[in-house]
Amino acid sequence: MRELFAAALAALTLSSAAQATIITGAVTANGNYNPAATLSNLSDGITPANGTGYNTPGQTVWWGGSNTFFTIDFGDLVSFDQALLSVDHNDNYLVSYSTDGVSFTDLFSVLRTEGTVNWGIEAFEKSFDAVTARYLRVSASGGDNLFAVGELHVTAAPPVTDVPEPAIVGLLGVGLAGVAALRGRRRG
Repeated sequence: MRELFAAALAALTLSSAAQATIITGAVTANGNYNPAATLSNLSDGITPANGTGYNTPGQTVWWGGSNTFFTIDFGDLVSFDQALLSVDHNDNYLVSYSTDGVSFTDLFSVLRTEGTVNWGIEAFEKSFDAVTARYLRVSASGGDNLFAVGELHVTAAPPVTDVPEPAIVGLLGVGLAGVAALRGRRRG
């Protein structure tokens, strides 16, 4: 009986577990960046290894000066509560979000003092209260004036799951009781 109850509880637990979904999008740039860089690398779900050179072709987008920013368009509103930002380790970066692509709200910052890598790109994972947005923007806000981003993507917030109704739990209990009664009859 204990095994049966444990199996039923495990099935309920597994059915309610949510899988994390990485969300990427189309990238546009405002300002100058290295023309050899590929913008789609910024949000392709592939994170350069920590210590990768800030100007590595095919893995990063790099630029000089703080007037450049990159916007990721998810194509629709999405809810997310985690982000991964892979950037040059010795600079400050700001990530903001928007529902309309015009008005942006600051989401989080990565400061050059936060990392542990001594050279090159470093990935930072950030968690926060879930937000809903269509656009993410990343910009540089200080450092050595040579900036780079390797990846920016978000993880979908788990959907709000319904709590089973008491009737469903009651039916599960009645079913378990019936199985126990059948097992008792077979033994006796």
